[in-house]
Amino acid sequence: MLSIIFICLAVWLVSFASSYRTGLEKTQAQAPPRTKVRPLKNAVDLSGLVPAASSGRPPVPAELEKMLSEAGRTHKLLLLAAEVSEGNRAFLRREAGEVKKRLGSLSALERRIKEADSELDIKIAARDMLAIKEIPESISEAFTAAAGQVGESETRLDAVYNDAVAAIGRQDFQNAYRSLFFLGGHKDSRELLERIRPELLSEGQTVLFGNYRLLLSEKKDPIEWVVLKKKGSDCLLVSRFVLDCVPYETRMGSTDWEHCSLRKWLGGAFYESAFSDTEKSMLVSAEIKNAVNPVYGTPGGGDTRDKVFVLSFPEVQEFFKTNASRLCSPTPFAVSKGAFSQQKSGYAYWWLRTPGSGPGTAVFVAPGDGHIRDGRQNRVEGFRRGDCVLTGQSADAENCGVRPAVWLRL
Repeated sequence: MLSIIFICLAVWLVSFASSYRTGLEKTQAQAPPRTKVRPLKNAVDLSGLVPAASSGRPPVPAELEKMLSEAGRTHKLLLLAAEVSEGNRAFLRREAGEVKKRLGSLSALERRIKEADSELDIKIAARDMLAIKEIPESISEAFTAAAGQVGESETRLDAVYNDAVAAIGRQDFQNAYRSLFFLGGHKDSRELLERIRPELLSEGQTVLFGNYRLLLSEKKDPIEWVVLKKKGSDCLLVSRFVLDCVPYETRMGSTDWEHCSLRKWLGGAFYESAFSDTEKSMLVSAEIKNAVNPVYGTPGGGDTRDKVFVLSFPEVQEFFKTNASRLCSPTPFAVSKGAFSQQKSGYAYWWLRTPGSGPGTAVFVAPGDGHIRDGRQNRVEGFRRGDCVLTGQSADAENCGVRPAVWLRL
């Protein structure tokens, strides 16, 4: 009897230990990565370089448009009257000339307001508007506050310009950019601005651009990007972390980058969530080459044009020379969406757009050593930590993370 009780007790203990270990492993696998997602101290915050959105521009006052219309009609009437009048012809022509001058001032002011592309343009327009006589104060309320910020305008603008030139001299291009953008068309500010654009960022630098959920709260935080390549004023960026977890394709069957649901998600939901209207205007619709799998020959599909995409196997080979450099941690938000996070290192799988061994697979970067079955060759392939696994995994896999890439034009 005692032996039966002892056996039952031993079975229960083994079962309890097994379930405890399974639960512990599950908890560890789902735990947020230990990697901090706070921005690096030396990350360049591009939000300070982004132009103010044009939606905040004061509209052309209705009274100004009315005065333009009335001045135009008055000018035509004075010219007609001068043609038919004998004794007052000279006087009427002089009056028509004065009205024409005022009409020119009003038209120039309207153009400046409509074409303003910086805060400074609005301020100068406000100052000029207040200087035009006979314009009622009621129509310039939106501009009065802006005009008051100009102060001693020319002196102030020259001081800002001199600071920008000095910043260029000491290669402080970010502060120089901010100053020159504020100056608008003052002196040769626009020419200097174009000259220093390519110097703003360098390859390997980390920058902040856009916002996305990184932690488990609803709050969005700045996205960190690594500059992979520079081409004039254009820079290729890839996110420093795995930002989300989305299948390459949600439907069963064959697919490629051109037709996959991951491409639709990046160009749709992610694009709309991560970038403001002004930030969207800085993203280049880049030509994306989709080559065949170099080992299996699986077609990559047609070339595409995308503002947001994931890297290809050739691009990863070009920009990440070592296995260690390819390892990437997921954000806590990405883990909560299902991204695999390796227990010891915290690294994640992340998709590449290159097809795998078959049309329903896609290449990925491995976070650790492992193996995968090659269904096409009916054999098991091994891979090492940081490898680009060309066999690929099923495109509907739900544990592979997304590391977006963009071409940014400064």
